[in-house]
Amino acid sequence: MRAKPPRSRSISSLTLALLVVWLAAAASTLCASTASEDVAALMAAGGRALEIDDLDSAQARFSEVLALAPQTALAWFGLSEVFERRGDSLEALRHARQAERLAPNEPGVLLAVSRHLSRLGRFEEALESLSRLRQLQPQRSEGYLLAASVLRRSGEVEAAIRLLESGHERGVRSPRLSEELTLLLLTDGEVERARRAAAAGLERFADDGGLRAALGLALAADPERRGEAVGWLEAALELEIAAPERIHLELAAVLLEQGEPARALDHLHAAAAIRPDSPEVHYRLAAALRSRGDLDGAARALERFQELTRADQQAARAESDIARRFSEAQSLANENRLDEALEVLEALLAERPGQDRALALEGKVLLSLGRGEEALEAVVAARQAVDGQVEYHYLEGLILLQLGRPKEAESPLRRALTLDSELAEGHALLGMMLSSQERFEEAVEQFEQALELGAEGADLRLGFAEALRGAGRGEESEEQMGAYRRLKEG
Repeated sequence: MRAKPPRSRSISSLTLALLVVWLAAAASTLCASTASEDVAALMAAGGRALEIDDLDSAQARFSEVLALAPQTALAWFGLSEVFERRGDSLEALRHARQAERLAPNEPGVLLAVSRHLSRLGRFEEALESLSRLRQLQPQRSEGYLLAASVLRRSGEVEAAIRLLESGHERGVRSPRLSEELTLLLLTDGEVERARRAAAAGLERFADDGGLRAALGLALAADPERRGEAVGWLEAALELEIAAPERIHLELAAVLLEQGEPARALDHLHAAAAIRPDSPEVHYRLAAALRSRGDLDGAARALERFQELTRADQQAARAESDIARRFSEAQSLANENRLDEALEVLEALLAERPGQDRALALEGKVLLSLGRGEEALEAVVAARQAVDGQVEYHYLEGLILLQLGRPKEAESPLRRALTLDSELAEGHALLGMMLSSQERFEEAVEQFEQALELGAEGADLRLGFAEALRGAGRGEESEEQMGAYRRLKEG
C-alpha cells in the first residue's frame, strides 16, 4: 500500500546514477580505446535520449558505442533500459546479462538482472542475484524488498518475513520495508508482530501513507483494537496510496460494527467506484444498503454481484474445458494419432485463440506431420503469447533449423539460453547452427557447454568433431570422432 508516484518519463534514478558514476570514470571504465572521447560523447547522448524517453535515439547511440567499444558495460545496461521501457523483458534481460558479465559487482546491474528474472518467472536465479546484491550493499532496501516479493510469489511467506526482519537487524531504514513486513506478518496471522512492525516504522516515517494504512490494517485484525484502526485508515486515505479500495472496505466493516452505516456506505461506494468489477465490493454494498432500507439500491448492487459471479463461473468453466481438451490432444499426440490431435487443437484454438500451450503443442504436431512452415507459425504465436517460456524459443530455433534457415535460428536459440543458461540441448543446437555458418570457434564453445551440462549423443559428438576440425584442432577432432563411432556402434 505504498504511495503511488506519478508516472514520469524521465530517466530512472538507477540508470541516472550509473551514468553519472560510470561516465565520471570514463577513462578506466568506458573508454579503454583511442575512441574514448567518441564513446563518452555517445554515452552522454544516449543518457539524454533516455531522459526524454526517446528510445530510438537512445538505442542508436548505445549501439554505436558497442560498435566502437564492445566491452562497454554501461552501453549494454543502457540498451537493457531501452528494452525494459518497451516492455520486452527478455531482450532487457539479455542485455543486462551482458552488462553483468562485464561489471559483475555493479549493484545497479545486479538489481536490473534480478528484476528482469523475476518478471520472467526465473525466481531461483533472481534470488541468487539479489543475494549477491545484499552482500555488496547490505544497506540497500531493494535487495530485500524484491527478494521478499519473489519469495512471497513462490509461496514462501515465512522466508520472506525472515529476510525483511534481517534487513531491519542490519539497519536498513525504509518505509517500504516496514510496510511489506507488516503486510506479510498479517498474511501469516501474526497480528501483534505486524502491529509492532508498523508502529516501529511510523516512529521513523511518521507521514508515510503506506505505513499508516498498514498499521490500520494490523489494528483492524485485532478484535480488541478494531476501533483504533479508523483514525489510521482514514489518515492513510488522505494520502495517495496503492490499493485504496482495501482500506475503504476495511473502514466500512469497522464503521458498520460501530453503528455508523452512513459513513460505512460512503466508503463502500468509494470502493465500488475504484473496483467496479469486484464481486466482493458489490456484495458488501448490497448488504449494507439492505440494512439501511434502500431495497432498490441493494437490488442493483446484488444484481451486479450476481452478474460478476456468473462471469467468474463461466470463465472457470471455460478454463476447465480448455484443460480437458488440451489433455485429450496431448494424449492423442503421445499415441501418434497426430491427425486427431490436430483436429482437437484446431477446434480449441478456433474458440479460444491465443492459448500458448495449445499453440506450442499444435506446432509440435504439425512439425511431426512434416508441415514445418505451419509449425513455425504456431510456435511463434505461442512465444508471442508468453514470452518467458524457454521451450517456445527453443522450438522456434529448432524448426527454423529444420527448415534450412540457420541464420534466423540463432536469435531464438540465444533467447532460450538467456532464459536458461543450463539448457544443454539449446547449447548443442546452437553449436550445430554456428558450425553450419563456419563460425567454428563459437560452435566449439557451445558444444563444450552442452557436454559439461550432461548432453550426449552421436550427433552431438559428430557435430563437435566437425567444429573442432574447422577450428584447426585436428587432434581433438579425432578424439570426438572416436567417441562418435563408439556411440554409433553401441
